[in-house]
Amino acid sequence: MAADPRVVWMPGGVRTEIHLVGADTGGACGLLVDHPPSGWSAPAHRHANEAETIHIVDGLFVMEIDGVRTELSAVRRSMLPGACSTPAPTSADSLVTAS
Repeated sequence: MAADPRVVWMPGGVRTEIHLVGADTGGACGLLVDHPPSGWSAPAHRHANEAETIHIVDGLFVMEIDGVRTELSAVRRSMLPGACSTPAPTSADSLVTAS
């Protein structure tokens, strides 16, 4: 991982650290660390070509996938196939996303 990751600000005030991109891994994956503000929620979206793994570092993250609502807490992870997901408001302080 990069010692000093590139930081970008995503919609809704989410601070995102980019640790790995496809070019770093031969196109195998990317690694992001998100720091969403409390109550943040992403719009419903679909990943057409990527699976996603979310690992909660601290706090609580609630999401709905194909109508099933799931609460993810620290040290719990979820594998998301290219399915439709609706992340609900979160109180997670940081979460790691790999795709």
